[in-house]
Amino acid sequence: MLAVLLTSSLAIRVWLGSRQIGHIRRHCELSASERRDRLPDRDRAVADQAVARIVLDVVAAGAQVVLIATLTLGGGLAWLGRLLPPGTASAAAIVTAAVLLLVLVRIAAGACRRFGVDGRLGLNRMTARSFVADAAKSIAMAGALAGVAGGALTWLMETDRANWWIWAALLLGGGLTVQAWLHPVIVAPLFARSTLLPDGPLRERLTILLRRCGFSRTAIVVTDDSRRSARANARAVGMAGACRIELSDTLVSLLATDEIEAVTAHEAGHLRLHHRGKDLAARILLGIVASAGFQALAGNPDVTGALGLSHETPAVSIAAFVLMVPILGLFLMPLASCWYRHLEYEADAFAARHADPKNLARALRKLEAANAATPSSDPLYAAFFSGHPEPQARLRRMFLSSE
Repeated sequence: MLAVLLTSSLAIRVWLGSRQIGHIRRHCELSASERRDRLPDRDRAVADQAVARIVLDVVAAGAQVVLIATLTLGGGLAWLGRLLPPGTASAAAIVTAAVLLLVLVRIAAGACRRFGVDGRLGLNRMTARSFVADAAKSIAMAGALAGVAGGALTWLMETDRANWWIWAALLLGGGLTVQAWLHPVIVAPLFARSTLLPDGPLRERLTILLRRCGFSRTAIVVTDDSRRSARANARAVGMAGACRIELSDTLVSLLATDEIEAVTAHEAGHLRLHHRGKDLAARILLGIVASAGFQALAGNPDVTGALGLSHETPAVSIAAFVLMVPILGLFLMPLASCWYRHLEYEADAFAARHADPKNLARALRKLEAANAATPSSDPLYAAFFSGHPEPQARLRRMFLSSE
């Protein structure tokens, strides 16, 4: 069963990736024929970069599948469980090892993407030294969280076999809530410095905008993203009284004041419409369902046997299910992507009511060009992997909502 699941997940990624690559190439040919000339070098480079990213994502997914198969069907986790003595510390070590191996695969893919794919387009500004420093921080944080969570879950399973999953769901919900509040003030500063938007006409205008949107104390900060990337972005982060809007310094230098105002109105929409809270609630609900499912499956000998974990300790079972999260998550991605596209449409409509939608349209076009985004995607590929609507569909709906 596990072999079929792993193979099918990789096959789906390969199939979707091939569809997207074909779509990109057909779009390039169509654009060239409409121009009655060869495609501009920049557009061709963007298309080649998009294809390279897809190929890299598929290769990374294949490496992940091999890793999971080795640790489960290959007996890697079972061997580690027999090697370490019983106890909470050993349980934490087993879960931490599984998580860190997944993180290392992701970091390796990220390095190839940043220094290979993005580097060829001039989007990367990060040095190898700073990448290694960021990777070390990510590994340290992932290892610490995995160790604490693994030890706590193992203790709960051994203490209350019938109801442990309820306590695990409560623990997960509390952890996600704390993370949503603390990430902007503790974790994010480890990777990027942020400063309050300096006094001047732009800050005055954005302050008036936020008051018009119903905010009185929401901070607007500028992050030094230009040290790592040429991409421009804006984010709404935090929860309740700790929320703020982050503008990358690349965005501030790229867009005109009217366009920055429109982008800020979009991010304010995410906050005013409680998208962060809704997303947190959805994650907590998913955690409850996952905990209940784990409780049901972990006690089924057919399931544990299919994972190669018959008669293994709770820690090994937890590690195996952690490894399965990215595989199972693939089948939930269409639902998640649809949800996030809906939130983007809502924030666009909010922005159109509080700022000029033409300014937001110009900003989106500039950001698309600066970030080397593909102008369109294969519908099925987008259904899985696009959390933002396609630019043209997004603009059409935004202008309709503003009428």
